[in-house]
Amino acid sequence: MLENDVEKYLKKHGIKEGDLNEMAIRAFTIYKKIKLIHERNPNDLTIKQNVEKNGKDVIDLISRELKDKVNSPSLRKKAAEAFTKKRKGSLKQLKKSEKAVGELEQCRIRLREDRKQKVASGEIKAPVKKSRVTKVKESLVRILKLMPSEDQQVIDQSEQLLRKCATELFRINGLNKVHTVIKELQVVGDKKSPKQPEKVTKAA
Repeated sequence: MLENDVEKYLKKHGIKEGDLNEMAIRAFTIYKKIKLIHERNPNDLTIKQNVEKNGKDVIDLISRELKDKVNSPSLRKKAAEAFTKKRKGSLKQLKKSEKAVGELEQCRIRLREDRKQKVASGEIKAPVKKSRVTKVKESLVRILKLMPSEDQQVIDQSEQLLRKCATELFRINGLNKVHTVIKELQVVGDKKSPKQPEKVTKAA
């Protein structure tokens, strides 16, 4: 979730895009493009930071515009003049943001095309889509791995419960290959089992 979400800010204050001035509209348009890139790459921290910074700048710009609107025309004019220098700096930042958005999008396109060519030439393998059975197996195995107990009895009971769960799930959904899930649960259960102390043989 974004802390500086411009769209939520506008909705909260009942502001329509048509209420904004030309610079604010342009800033808002750039923000939406950067936000879209973030939504496509939610785990990229750098992109998220860019969205947050850009969103904060846009909200600041819009809030100043709103502050101007509640004042009289003459005060609004004075305020506009006072912010001229600052807005020039904002305009430069907007141009940089526009350029950054274009570069990011072009980079993504080049990476996709490069990957397609490598797959076609056999340099790399095409990504294999995981089967439903594999996804279920990984989920159940993950649950067993998360269990904190080192007690052998608890580990065995947890493994048995998950094996029963897998068997029933596969049965009622008409799925096959439950044995692969059970086998993997057994392997993980064995790894979690506490190691038995080695017996020391005393010399006669």
